[in-house]
Amino acid sequence: MSISARALKIPLIVIFSGTTIPPYYRQSHISFPDNYENYITRLLPDFIKSSIARYILLNNKLLVKDFNSIAKKYGVKPFNTINDILIGDYTFICDDINFLGIKPTKEFPIENYIGPISGGFLEKEEDILEEDIKRHLNRSGKSILLMVGSTFDRNLYLKILDALCKTNYNIIAVYTKMKEDKLPYVKENILLKKYIKYPKIVNRMVDLAIIHGGRGTVYTAAYSGKPIIGIPTLLEQQYNIDNIVKHGAGLRLSKKFFRQSDLLKAIETIFKNYDIYLKNAQNLSKKLTIVPGEEKATQRINEIIQEKIIK
Repeated sequence: MSISARALKIPLIVIFSGTTIPPYYRQSHISFPDNYENYITRLLPDFIKSSIARYILLNNKLLVKDFNSIAKKYGVKPFNTINDILIGDYTFICDDINFLGIKPTKEFPIENYIGPISGGFLEKEEDILEEDIKRHLNRSGKSILLMVGSTFDRNLYLKILDALCKTNYNIIAVYTKMKEDKLPYVKENILLKKYIKYPKIVNRMVDLAIIHGGRGTVYTAAYSGKPIIGIPTLLEQQYNIDNIVKHGAGLRLSKKFFRQSDLLKAIETIFKNYDIYLKNAQNLSKKLTIVPGEEKATQRINEIIQEKIIK
């Protein structure tokens, strides 16, 4: 599409993550990808690793040679980096610009930041809870939701669950992609659930969420106004979690160097300073758009049609 739409001289609209666009790389403090960390890179200062990551992300030439060999045949302007291939004439950013913490640019104007594609999490829901969840959250003490979404890492999940078994907090642990016969024995303070019907409501009711940082999971947590601990498995998830950390609403842990002691320490840090983390999380939730991204995208497409096609 990057070549054919331009060869035909018709507008190309792309919907893209805000953590994968050049303005985000330039304006944000880019953390070094956790998957590429090793015992040597961990000795380097963060600002050096950040500069390395920024340079690579802005100058990555993956696929450029192959695309340009075809683009030349159709008289299409050559691409310099993979970023040129991925973006369109109009690139809709399916992130809230306040969540990203960046400013619009000429190439990425404010009207193209459509916000998160909600999938329903911005719709109003009745405050209905499943009875077992309601009973569990009525127990005395702090409560934690463990919800790692679709990019599931079984071994990491079991390590997290084992660490939580060492606490007395009331845990709701969602195990969507695991079979029941593979689940470990857990103490009574942990409620295992294959699915949660109303994750938005549960997020609001718990004191802390442990998540991986996927788009749906991270925005559900951000809109809830409660602190998070993020253990991302992919680079996009890492930057999603970093955005929450920058707002002072949570902490990020390494998946590659995950230790149960680090998780327990992070939980203790948040609960010892809970008023601060809670206030920051609530402030973040108030900054986020209340209009679903799919609604803004539809409106913006209509504007482009009026401006570029019908006119």
